[in-house]
Amino acid sequence: MNNKGELTPGEYLAMNISGRMDALEAKIDAAIHHVNVNIRCDLLEVEMMLEGIEACDQKYPRVKPQQQGGAN
Repeated sequence: MNNKGELTPGEYLAMNISGRMDALEAKIDAAIHHVNVNIRCDLLEVEMMLEGIEACDQKYPRVKPQQQGGAN
């Protein structure tokens, strides 16, 4: 600060840059959070699909080709 208690141009610039960096960091954090939420949702969907497939397999067991019979 100068003798009047005002910011010098360099100090003002540093504060401005610092504020912009903080805002950019917040945007990056929000974007990462958004991506993480989307990944978790996708993984949950896959998990639910696999559970559905497993339930279907238990109810209707798959027949292996050699168990079907017929001419080979």
